[in-house]
Amino acid sequence: MSGRNLKSLQKAINIINYLAKEGDKGITEISKEFDMSKSSVYNILNTFADNGWVKKNESTEKYQLSLRLFELGNIVRSGFKLREIALPYMNELVEKTDETVHLTIMDEGEIVYVESAQPDDKLAMSSVIGRRAHMHCTGVGKAILAFQPEEVIDKIIAEKGLPQFTPNTITEKEKLKKHLNKIRKLGYSIDNIEHEYGVKCVGAPIRNENGVVFSSMSITGPSPRFPEEKIEEYSAELLKATNEISKKLGWGLI
Repeated sequence: MSGRNLKSLQKAINIINYLAKEGDKGITEISKEFDMSKSSVYNILNTFADNGWVKKNESTEKYQLSLRLFELGNIVRSGFKLREIALPYMNELVEKTDETVHLTIMDEGEIVYVESAQPDDKLAMSSVIGRRAHMHCTGVGKAILAFQPEEVIDKIIAEKGLPQFTPNTITEKEKLKKHLNKIRKLGYSIDNIEHEYGVKCVGAPIRNENGVVFSSMSITGPSPRFPEEKIEEYSAELLKATNEISKKLGWGLI
């Protein structure tokens, strides 16, 4: 990144920090505070607004931080606490199953992989930390999606679609909803080679202190190592772990 771009980025950060500290401010006030042209301030604020980071009060013509930044802060805070609590359980599951264990959170209608634990004694799957994926075709995604309110499910389907990744991917809305209802009854999800060829996984939800499902964990591996009896065994172990993690996050305590 060039020096000019870095300076522009710093100006944008300064404006965010200023709004966080001072509250609603107009373009004129911000331009005076940072000795910037009104057009530069306007462009920066418009970019933030387009991405949902700030919003404009049409009656006062002033800008303020949006709830999106609050949501991102909560995701980061929850993510750090979640990883700290979950990792011992993930390592324990790896020892019991000799398969890869993934931890994810929901963000903007997708899942983000935030942690992974892998076995040492066999060829393990490549790291996916930081990767984003659709919810309708992954075990971790369906484990979260199934426990969302109906309007949230509809919104995610409308915005993200139901793209096909393998012949097993569910691409019809009503079929997916029936599948999610089954997951709610079972308490866990199965990715039956729906996202990646040759890969199966079992996923289970993780709840925050309010009982809201915001995260999930999966046991993942090559499909030949996931016959029906193994799926039953893995789902039971996984649910024990995710329920304990949820309790440590405060679920059931309030």
